[in-house]
Amino acid sequence: NYVELNQYIKTLNASGYDVSEYIVDMRAKFSYPFVSLVMVIIGFPFALKSPRSGAAMGVGISVFIGLTYWIVLQLGISLGHAHILPPTLAAWISHIMFASAGFYLILSTRT
Repeated sequence: NYVELNQYIKTLNASGYDVSEYIVDMRAKFSYPFVSLVMVIIGFPFALKSPRSGAAMGVGISVFIGLTYWIVLQLGISLGHAHILPPTLAAWISHIMFASAGFYLILSTRT
């Protein structure tokens, strides 16, 4: 869990090991619960669209957005493990990107 991982990071850091991969995992563990909130922000504009577009189209778009979100989230974590992105940014980059897109869609949706 989060507490054990934090203690493990402190122990390894005191021993002189590189703990950046574990820090990415700890930040990701904290950021995962926000996936639901971001998905609501993204889905809200699609719920405001006209009902004539069909349920199958809505389900297809939802599945595509969900898979894309998961891929970007895992890509960010992988870039953090490879020391390309800082740990905090690696865990939160997908949330920032998709929440920004969701807010843009909300503001640009005509009701």
